Amino acid sequence: MKITGTSTNIYFDFENGHSITGTGEILTGDRFAVDTDSLKWDSPNKKVTAEDLAVIKAETESQITNSNHPVKIIFD
Repeated sequence: MKITGTSTNIYFDFENGHSITGTGEILTGDRFAVDTDSLKWDSPNKKVTAEDLAVIKAETESQITNSNHPVKIIFD
């Protein structure tokens, strides 16, 4: 999974043709707070389920733990 974004948007690209976009805000201390209610699949344009969110959280945590990721991602 590739994670990119701006100061107000985040993109989770699963690199298999599927991706999720959402909004949030950059916080002090190199943290980004994701508004989980804003997360949507790009195609089809539908809300992210609780199961989807659990997968995103696990993959994101794994990626941040196993790399030199400069920003901590917080889901709220």
